[in-house]
Amino acid sequence: MVGCYQVGKSEEVSENPPTVLILVNVRSTRETIIRILAQYDLNMVAVEIAKDVISRSGFIVGDLDRAAFKGSVKPGRSLGIQADNMAASAFGGYLELKYPRSGEWRKFGLTCFHCVLPHEERTPQAISELCKGWRENGIQMNEHNAKRHLRMHSPSLVDMHRKLQLLESEITEGESGETYKKGSEMEKEGLLDMMSEIGKRTFLSRKAEIDNQKNFVQEIRDFCARNSYQLGSVVAASGFRHRKVPSIAKSDSLMNVDWGLIQIEGVREGPNEPVGAREDIPA
Repeated sequence: MVGCYQVGKSEEVSENPPTVLILVNVRSTRETIIRILAQYDLNMVAVEIAKDVISRSGFIVGDLDRAAFKGSVKPGRSLGIQADNMAASAFGGYLELKYPRSGEWRKFGLTCFHCVLPHEERTPQAISELCKGWRENGIQMNEHNAKRHLRMHSPSLVDMHRKLQLLESEITEGESGETYKKGSEMEKEGLLDMMSEIGKRTFLSRKAEIDNQKNFVQEIRDFCARNSYQLGSVVAASGFRHRKVPSIAKSDSLMNVDWGLIQIEGVREGPNEPVGAREDIPA
């Protein structure tokens, strides 16, 4: 497994260099890595070589904003599995594949294999044998059982629940403030103009913020009630398998394959632009 990560804890990005992390059998790979670095004169690249076992875990997605509940899904958005309501990972983006027989190009969503299957300890009994086979052998294109049982969500149910809890906590905290409580009472009595100018501005600002949070809560609840989080179904996936590295000629080196394809339902298909693109920024 090869990945590139920003390693470090400094707030200065320049102090956290991009680092290539490779989980391999050290004895069979170390010399090859050193040879590649020397060949391309990559003396400024940090490479960490570690012998380890593969551990699968969830992906923590950043805070959900309103754009996450607006229909189309962008790369980087929260991803969940209907068969495991505690699962949360990330949507990788879109790619187009050309069907060899028809020549037709089809667009699919892309993520990691471990993101499209429920966690082993939380796998429903009814599909446990299916999931075991998929982990070992992968999922063939348009396999009926996969399309039926591996429904994907965006955002994930657990991320939506966390967002609701966060908003409701912030609303409760905001409404418990003395300035807000005093302002609310005076507003009900029609005496708001009798507050100090600073107190009045503080109250109105806090009230607008709380109203906005309440509206957001209702938007999320409506989104859930309509089942708008349904993203599509898994149509093919790699399984946890090993393959020869195609980019290294005359090599018997193996790589872990870890991908899953999702057939996205019409209204949820979006542009191949990451979260944070210009249209995500409020006007």
